[in-house]
Amino acid sequence: AGYAKAFSYIMNQLGIRCTYVVGYAGEPHAWNLVQINKKWYNMDVTWDDPLGSPPERYIYNYFNHPY
Repeated sequence: AGYAKAFSYIMNQLGIRCTYVVGYAGEPHAWNLVQINKKWYNMDVTWDDPLGSPPERYIYNYFNHPY
């Protein structure tokens, strides 16, 4: 929830419409919906965090999936 809340706050401060979403993904989970060019996209900054991976590894599996 912390990642999603922080991301929503930052996006809204930048003038980018972003909402905080709560649901269930095998356990309680939170992510965001972001509006880009009048279309909404799912953004999950928690699951795209490569925590525990080499620093040069980037994950974009949950980045801007159409809603």
